[in-house]
Amino acid sequence: KFSEKFLGNVFHVNGTKIANEEIGKNIPNVPLLGALLKITDLLPLQQFLPALETYLAESLPAKVLAGNIRAFQRGYQEVQKVSPL
Repeated sequence: KFSEKFLGNVFHVNGTKIANEEIGKNIPNVPLLGALLKITDLLPLQQFLPALETYLAESLPAKVLAGNIRAFQRGYQEVQKVSPL
């Protein structure tokens, strides 16, 4: 089973919905990154978020950057653990 391979830890976040609502495009990578940070707990949010913002600011206009930061935060907040399959 899928859940056995991942020790029963299966998570869900609607990255497509978040991306469409926050940046107006179906580009769910940033919300999924937020979810990944939350479930892995690799770095504190307060440490990761400024680095992400700096990185994205190099290539995105301010309005798109703001939407991506909101999408990241929503992915972080909205990820949920689901029951094992």
